[in-house]
Amino acid sequence: MIRFTNSRTAALAMTTIFAFVLTGCSGGSESVGPEINAKVSGKVTHAGQPVSSAIISFQSDSLGTYGGPLGDDGSYSFDATVGDFKVTVSPSAPSTPMTMSDDGKIPEPPKRDDIPQKYRSAGSSDATATITEGQNTFDLELKK
Repeated sequence: MIRFTNSRTAALAMTTIFAFVLTGCSGGSESVGPEINAKVSGKVTHAGQPVSSAIISFQSDSLGTYGGPLGDDGSYSFDATVGDFKVTVSPSAPSTPMTMSDDGKIPEPPKRDDIPQKYRSAGSSDATATITEGQNTFDLELKK
């Protein structure tokens, strides 16, 4: 038997035990968020040429964002959940660090003509996709 010397210590001990009991009863194995039950793959091109060094994102206010990097051939693949998504394509961060010049200015990142500005934001992109359970292929030709 445990004997507590004051009521504050007893209350703290009981609160701690109660918290552990509640945590243990939460099920633990339940997943949080939508079920991942789809595979998405495809290729991104501009003027018939593959787009690389970029990220494709499938975005939904209610389901979250899924996506991944584009390969040298413009291809991508990732796991996602089913639903309707806005699709964006954004340039990857430069692989070499940008350093300040002698005059104190940071150079501009290289201009990317192969990714039109409208595809870089969910607010302006007109590309949409509906992902269904199982395998999905979504090829995207970026147009001005």
